[in-house]
Amino acid sequence: MVGDLGWSVVRQDDAAFELTAKKPGNLLGGGATVVFRVEGPAGLPSSQVHLTAESSGLLGGAEGAVKAFTVPFTRRVC
Repeated sequence: MVGDLGWSVVRQDDAAFELTAKKPGNLLGGGATVVFRVEGPAGLPSSQVHLTAESSGLLGGAEGAVKAFTVPFTRRVC
């Protein structure tokens, strides 16, 4: 599903519940990398999601990188 959104999976750690995805960019838009880590107690339907984002380029911003990944992802999952 990450590939369908225009991102590529850089690293997937099933034991740590961590996913790193990257989207290439250009000089203006820049590339972006997001790291999601999920943690929570086993057997309970609750969890915390930790997110780290990095971006590059003249107009790149971490907030935009997060939105570029999470908005389409949420549309498909929820």
